[in-house]
Amino acid sequence: MSSLFVLIPLGVVFVAIAAGFFIVSVRGGQFERLDELEHRLPDDFV
Repeated sequence: MSSLFVLIPLGVVFVAIAAGFFIVSVRGGQFERLDELEHRLPDDFV
């Protein structure tokens, strides 16, 4: 039971950090022009 007092806050902190990185990347424009980037990737399935 005492491990829950460590693991739950640690999980909340981890999710908060991941959400922060996601928000910063969305505001920074990392997810803009995804359709253009798709054409620059190598096409190995042809």
